[in-house]
Amino acid sequence: MRLRISLNNALIIPALVGVLLSCGGGGSDPAPTASLPATPTALAATAGNQQVALTWNASSDATSYHVKRADVGGAFALIASPTAPAYTNAGLTNGTTYRYVVSAVNDAGESADSVEVSCQPVASATAPATPTGLAASAGDQLVVLTWNASPTATSYHVNRALVGGAFSTVASPTTTTFTDSGLTDGTSYRYTVSAVNANGASTETAEVTCQPAAGILWEPLDTFNTSLWLKSDWTNNGQFNCGWQPDHISFTGGVMTIKLDNTPSHGKSYASGEYRTLDSHTYSYGTFETSMQAAKGSGIVSSFFTYLGAPWDEIDVEILGKNTNQVQFNYFVNGAGGHEKVIDLGFDASAGFHTYAFDWASDHISWYVDGQLKWTVTASASVILPSHPMQIMMNLWPGIGVDGWLGAFTYSAPLYANYDHIKYTPK
Repeated sequence: MRLRISLNNALIIPALVGVLLSCGGGGSDPAPTASLPATPTALAATAGNQQVALTWNASSDATSYHVKRADVGGAFALIASPTAPAYTNAGLTNGTTYRYVVSAVNDAGESADSVEVSCQPVASATAPATPTGLAASAGDQLVVLTWNASPTATSYHVNRALVGGAFSTVASPTTTTFTDSGLTDGTSYRYTVSAVNANGASTETAEVTCQPAAGILWEPLDTFNTSLWLKSDWTNNGQFNCGWQPDHISFTGGVMTIKLDNTPSHGKSYASGEYRTLDSHTYSYGTFETSMQAAKGSGIVSSFFTYLGAPWDEIDVEILGKNTNQVQFNYFVNGAGGHEKVIDLGFDASAGFHTYAFDWASDHISWYVDGQLKWTVTASASVILPSHPMQIMMNLWPGIGVDGWLGAFTYSAPLYANYDHIKYTPK
């Protein structure tokens, strides 16, 4: 993040104003040529009791998918439009063969159908397999549990116990996540999960222990939480070639999506979204984390960062759309930046969700990707680090006048950055 001017902190830079006043031009972009998303690949079907679980590889330009089903010899019909590359088709007849294809969808239209797969649901003769990957994340008076699906399960039993106590079932969700709220901060809770179908329950997972604590922020991004967050409605000017529009941030299926398109906004040719904590909610030393799927395209940035306008302190995680196989880390102290560090990811950040985090303390900042340490800056007499509490922010924006950094931006179709959760753990 190179430069940011926000109306709600009234930061004014006279030199920038002079530059902006000297700029001329006008008119509008020619009508864009929309690009259809790529056809999904690797469609696979797993049989369950009266259900078929479908998975496929994500299409990076897709905003949703069309799942289509047909009987043997019949015509395909649309049965679902999930936003994630997975869908479980329930309520089927055991012993009947079902055929499936999937297509990818965005504002430009729909891709061709995938290669067809067939599957025949069957009544399980045994209880489902034990779930794997149980993990717990602490929040303020809550614990968030996630685990991997058991293919023939129709629901799950979430079991909880205090240290030294007996387990009891506290929930029976049909999905692979559960938020246990109303807990006591500072108390350790133990959890297991078992999978359930008509034939019984699996054995329980290995237990995990978690201790909720005051001050921990866990934001699942399921809905617009107006008690904590704000959708920006202005423009930053400078290198930001868009206006922030509240209607360009949406929440679907447990994911927040920021949309960048060519809607005129706040005197700019493009509109996008910025999601930030309220001015009254700032956060000091601790660990900041998000799960993000970046947008791909020259001239754009998908970001997760902390920011204070006066004095200007900032810590950044940025995916430059020109190369989504890399991530850029940076920080500012009293308006002084220039500390960019580019890291090769070993994957395409636009193809799926990955976890990005930074641990900020008075003597260091350490950045992580999927739990792996990628870069650390240590404070010294000559290395000054940010020291003021900051807001948490996310945005997607096209650049102007920074082609050497971001590459040139040419609009052809809407672009999207997706965020699955935000977490802050204080020191």
